[in-house]
Amino acid sequence: MWSSDERTVLAVERPAPGIVVVRVAGPLGDTSGARLARLLDVLGTGPTRPRHVVVDLGDVGWFGSCGIAALHAAEAGYRGLGVGLHVSGLSARMELLPVGVADRLARLPGFPTVERAVLALSAPAAEAGRATATAAISRAAHVRLRRVDPAPP
Repeated sequence: MWSSDERTVLAVERPAPGIVVVRVAGPLGDTSGARLARLLDVLGTGPTRPRHVVVDLGDVGWFGSCGIAALHAAEAGYRGLGVGLHVSGLSARMELLPVGVADRLARLPGFPTVERAVLALSAPAAEAGRATATAAISRAAHVRLRRVDPAPP
């Protein structure tokens, strides 16, 4: 018998130099969370490690604790490697998610869409300040109803 996690699709794209997008479609539970964790581990430790990984969660229909834990573990591991992990695709529906799920997802750096993430993260060094401001505004959209301590610089 197939669990609902087995229908989850993970797709990898490289829309700009130094940026990898992982699109997740389907439920993000135990099995798919473990698959996502393995994929993020490979991306973060490979010879062509990106500067940023954007995980698009816009097509995730259900969030389990293992899937969310995989994102948090990857973000912490990536931070130690100097790689940014960001989520996207959640801002329009954060209010619809269960409070516990929304709170845990809101603690991750994020952008409203993949396109905005790629635009901000691929900005030239001269526009780095604007990209940082865009990221901060995008994170604020995720947490507008909840107070979350800011991430360390």
